[in-house]
Amino acid sequence: MVVWVRVPPRAIRLLCDMDFDLTSLGLGLLFGCVGMGYFLYGRGEGKYLLMGVGGALMIVPYFFSSNLLMCIVCGAIAVVPYFVKES
Repeated sequence: MVVWVRVPPRAIRLLCDMDFDLTSLGLGLLFGCVGMGYFLYGRGEGKYLLMGVGGALMIVPYFFSSNLLMCIVCGAIAVVPYFVKES
């Protein structure tokens, strides 16, 4: 049985306009892996700050098309646990 799904033209245009180059995919993977490490360690230790930073690092790279801006923002998020001490 074949089910046809009609995709609106606007959704196709949005998907086709996205720029995925190897650098942005690699940086997104790198920051996502660092974020997963933060999240899993924070979950194991019960530290909500690390879990939040990890979640942010896994989600934030999807919102930037500029590689430099992604590195700056994700780098700033990644160093937050070193400056903010959880009690």
